[in-house]
Amino acid sequence: MNWNHLRVLKSKAVKMKNICFLLLVILLSSCNGQSKTQLPSGKQSLQEPIAILETSEKAPETEVSDVVKRSTISGKAVPNGPRGIIRNIMMDRYGDLWFSSFEGAFRYDGKNFISIGTQEGLNYNRIFSIMQQKSGDLWFGTVSGVDAFIGNRFEVPSILKSYMDPRAIIRPYLGFDYVNEYEFDMFKEDEGLAKDVVSDMLEDKNGELWFATEFGIGRYDGKKFSRYTPLESIANNSVNSILEDNSGHLWFGMEGGLCMYDGKSFTKMGDKGDLDFKNVRALTQDKKGVIWFSTKDGVFEYDGKYFKNFTKQSGLKENYVESIYEDNSGKIWFGFHSVKNADPGAANYDGKSFTYFNRKDGLNDNTVFSIMEDKEGNMWFGTRNGVSRYDGKIFVRFSMDGC
Repeated sequence: MNWNHLRVLKSKAVKMKNICFLLLVILLSSCNGQSKTQLPSGKQSLQEPIAILETSEKAPETEVSDVVKRSTISGKAVPNGPRGIIRNIMMDRYGDLWFSSFEGAFRYDGKNFISIGTQEGLNYNRIFSIMQQKSGDLWFGTVSGVDAFIGNRFEVPSILKSYMDPRAIIRPYLGFDYVNEYEFDMFKEDEGLAKDVVSDMLEDKNGELWFATEFGIGRYDGKKFSRYTPLESIANNSVNSILEDNSGHLWFGMEGGLCMYDGKSFTKMGDKGDLDFKNVRALTQDKKGVIWFSTKDGVFEYDGKYFKNFTKQSGLKENYVESIYEDNSGKIWFGFHSVKNADPGAANYDGKSFTYFNRKDGLNDNTVFSIMEDKEGNMWFGTRNGVSRYDGKIFVRFSMDGC
């Protein structure tokens, strides 16, 4: 046998083996690549991508804790929720609910209630309204001015800096307190606010702040305050509520009527001058663009041309309506002012008929000052005696008294 011939054959066999191994590696790599790219839409491999998704979902919670925990520096947990009068409910941009009460502010994160009062830095415990600016800053309208929590720490609000008197430390009667790390900051009538009692607040699309007070409308444009009273053609001094509609017009509900501001002037609203609204309590605009407002004389809707009134004569069980709200399904909810146990507490209107709820159904009280839908679709009711939650089937009562 020719040994040279054998060496050639052996060399070719080794080369062929190496080529086959290389082809096998390439084939396996190609298959692995296809299995990854052909995963159905929405599915992820069970490794790092899931961790990344979890991190992105949890990031806002970290931001929430930065803001909220600092605002409750020494706040205390309240197991059963707030008691007494709940004037307003606000849902912040993280989905937490804030309740305005006459015993301070309360925050609910989906599990726990936290109370915020004078011990935590508020200047006054009787809270009428809470607002969150686009920046995330929180404002608390009280019966004695406005408290502000700015950013992630307590500091002098920019709204005050042009008014701050260096003598404020020794002259607290100027209307604001000396600032330290445990205090909210306050500005009052002396700094330009129309009046101390602040029923409602709103930041408009231009970033200007509006305040509904017991003595007219306060407006802050970033540089100065303006005050509007009946001398500027508003209907009444005592202002209860503010709404910005889809076109940017502002609506003000007042004890003596309803006004609309178009950016230049105020117009007192009425039905061709024949209808004079009394005690407009709350305002909202529905998904169709219709303006709804509640009064002592029932509920009105305004489609841009005509006013329609709902009263006892047209199906309501009670004329005095404190609050109004549209849920995500398009139902309009009403909260009534009641004096008897048999009176309605709340109702919803689906465009055809009314469905009523009262204490027998699970409401804490039949007077409902505020209504809000949370991110889970539950309806919340701020009553004269604490908070109730309705999931569409049953009510749950929350109260510091545990009722």
